Amino acid sequence: FADDEIEMFRAHASVFRAYVQASLAAWRGLGFGHDAPTYVFFPPEISADRTVATLPIGGTWTLTSRALFERFPDYHEGKLSKLRAHLVSAESCGIVRHRILRQALRPTARMS
Repeated sequence: FADDEIEMFRAHASVFRAYVQASLAAWRGLGFGHDAPTYVFFPPEISADRTVATLPIGGTWTLTSRALFERFPDYHEGKLSKLRAHLVSAESCGIVRHRILRQALRPTARMS
């Protein structure tokens, strides 16, 4: 990449970050039935040989998707999307929450 292309990439990365942050701030008003995902933005990276430009992003959805991709490399994109949707659904989270609460509230044996 030439210097002007790198600067353009950084400018586009900045616009993308602002767009995502604005969308997340307005999440509830957009009609989604769950809390907004969280994202962490890292500075754009350019490889030493200037042939690869990346915009590292981490967050609740991207981390889940990455973990599923690594765990099930032979699944196609549609199957991975359905699996991720099931894992983060309110029903699945409610089942896990119920199990954790039940275990936490279980009476313990009293020591005499």
